[in-house]
Amino acid sequence: MENTAESARQLARAATISAQAHEKDVDKSGEPYFLHPFRIAQALSPLHKVMTVAFLHDVVEDTDITIEDLSKEGFDLDILAATEAITRRDLGPGSYDGYLKVVQRNLFATMVKVKDIEDNLSVQRLSLLPIGKAHQLFTKYSGAKSFLWESYMKYSKDLYGRII
Repeated sequence: MENTAESARQLARAATISAQAHEKDVDKSGEPYFLHPFRIAQALSPLHKVMTVAFLHDVVEDTDITIEDLSKEGFDLDILAATEAITRRDLGPGSYDGYLKVVQRNLFATMVKVKDIEDNLSVQRLSLLPIGKAHQLFTKYSGAKSFLWESYMKYSKDLYGRII
């Protein structure tokens, strides 16, 4: 996967869409929400397409923007498929496990989700929450990261090996 002028254009567009979509949002700790996808994208540098998905990973889930809207913006099929895979849908009881299985089947979605989880587990963010909520999130996200870890390591080795 090579970085190209087109992948750079899509990355810049995704950052703009994410910033605009989340401009008034704050996270559970009261911080500006846009910092969250920015940190995830930064952690996945220099992989443009994966960074693009990082910026878009909560846009469809948390705003009125749809996959169709992103398609009209010119995002390629890899980015759209990964954004669809990482967009959480409420499927009822046990839906989080089912959601993780969908994420795990997509290379870019898996890489973004692991970095998303790591950001959500950061001591800086968890320390700003009430202890009970922090413990609940730590337990949830630690299990999810364990589930995705083997796929993440394989995908990371494959992708980073192609650009180094």
